[in-house]
Amino acid sequence: MSAIAWSPDGRFVATGDRRRESYDTVIASGQWPQWDVAQSVRLWDTASGKELACFDGFKADVTALTFSPDGMELAAGLGDSTILIWDVAKAKRACPHHQNLPAMN
Repeated sequence: MSAIAWSPDGRFVATGDRRRESYDTVIASGQWPQWDVAQSVRLWDTASGKELACFDGFKADVTALTFSPDGMELAAGLGDSTILIWDVAKAKRACPHHQNLPAMN
């Protein structure tokens, strides 16, 4: 996980992926790896711990996440300077191989 954001009302948490290789590893080896693994942003229900949605298919690491002040939109900043914005109310799709987070008490 490379980024996390809580919705203003505390009902949702969003998490973002990054690749396992660290920047230090890349610098030490002198080569950029050939990354072909899609990264994702996942939306979770904080009460149940269930994954509500997954936005995927982009190649750059997720470096930042934030919800709009009203909690209706989720924005992600990627390592390639891309900014993606999703409508939280329409977030219904799950990624393959998803897991549930433990419920928050």
